[in-house]
Amino acid sequence: MVLIEHGGGQHKQGWEVISRAFRYVTACGFAVAAIDAPGTGGRPEHPEIRRLVALIDARKAAGEPLGAAQPALYETVAAQLIPDWRTTLDALQHLDCVGDSGPVGYYGLSAAGESGIRLVAAEHRITAAVLGLMACDWLIDTAARITVSRPIHPQSTPRHPGTPLCPTYQHRHTEGEGGLPAYQA
Repeated sequence: MVLIEHGGGQHKQGWEVISRAFRYVTACGFAVAAIDAPGTGGRPEHPEIRRLVALIDARKAAGEPLGAAQPALYETVAAQLIPDWRTTLDALQHLDCVGDSGPVGYYGLSAAGESGIRLVAAEHRITAAVLGLMACDWLIDTAARITVSRPIHPQSTPRHPGTPLCPTYQHRHTEGEGGLPAYQA
């Protein structure tokens, strides 16, 4: 199963999510789930998120530094999304067509990458992740807790599955034959 989160200002029915989900389902046979972030799609607005977005927009317009507003925005969004993703994952793993024994991956870029760092670090059932297009040095300690089954490196040179993707990422897996995770062996 792959959990796909949309970027900032988008929603779960946007072309970015739908096109990726379609490919994962039809070409790979994965189950896919997507949920809306607070205040997007069909979810009601969140007053604190609305306030922080307005503050960030005003600071950008004035050419001022964003300060603590941007990390606070992402923290507020993640505080809503992490329990929602866990509830979604719990419900999906009770379905016969998904089950609770298969691997779970996460895909999130931009704002979804930022909240995804928190989710993947907190949720042990996620064993693979694509996280990118973000600059969030305030999450270095959280990112250091992330472990993944098998890294994908920016270089095309072959690497051993235990080689860190970057110094802040570690790897978590259940050993199968040949040192690979059981679901990849």
